[in-house]
Amino acid sequence: IGGGMGGSIDPNFSVDEMVVDYVHVYQKDYVTNDKEAPSGVKNIRAVANSFSPEEGNITWDAASDDMGIKQYHIYVNGVKKGTSETNMYRLTNLNANTAYNVTIIAQDYAGNLSPQVTGVIETPNWPADGELIDATKFIDTRNKNMELQLSSDLGGGYHLAYLNDNDYFRYKVNITQAGTYRVQYRVSSENGGGKLQLRIGTESINTTNISSTGSWSTFTTVESMTFEVDEPGEKLVTILIEKAGLNLKWFKIIPV
Repeated sequence: IGGGMGGSIDPNFSVDEMVVDYVHVYQKDYVTNDKEAPSGVKNIRAVANSFSPEEGNITWDAASDDMGIKQYHIYVNGVKKGTSETNMYRLTNLNANTAYNVTIIAQDYAGNLSPQVTGVIETPNWPADGELIDATKFIDTRNKNMELQLSSDLGGGYHLAYLNDNDYFRYKVNITQAGTYRVQYRVSSENGGGKLQLRIGTESINTTNISSTGSWSTFTTVESMTFEVDEPGEKLVTILIEKAGLNLKWFKIIPV
């Protein structure tokens, strides 16, 4: 620009305006050129540590195609759940302790479909009585400004902190048999005065008073009064912060 072919550029040359006469837009003709179907995917599997009993992420080894993969179609037990442009998809509305047949079909840009490939994904069960239940793994909550804090307690992990009156946290627990139970709570409290209320379903079971443990970073295990469970099964358990003044790390519902 501004000089002869192979010559130097004129330093006094400037452009006042430029007019575009036309623009060519080229589209790749996938339908005409792509006659080959994609390969099937491989190794359908759950993403490690992503699954609860009700949802989780799945992944697979990507299909191959000479002109590229546009998307994947995902089916669960024969019912289409959606599509994904990557080799990952989140399954929702699942049941605990259940095996699902997950089928994936790859599609290229010409609309060619791969062979269908099916894998089995199994959901975990809800924690059972006697098992430690991480308080941070709630399935539902109402709280004002709760925070998850790194715990200095044995075993590390996190705990619920900055709790307020009437905050609640819900969990599902598998009660394996009818009988007498109590709850163990792993708590810390600088000044004491906190209260934890246990609810199963819509029924208020009991309230446990929390005394001072010496500091917010010092945890101890406290026990509730005993209570009766008449029918075993999957229970919706609510921990209500009846009175603030505590941190909560875990709890157990244990048979007596």
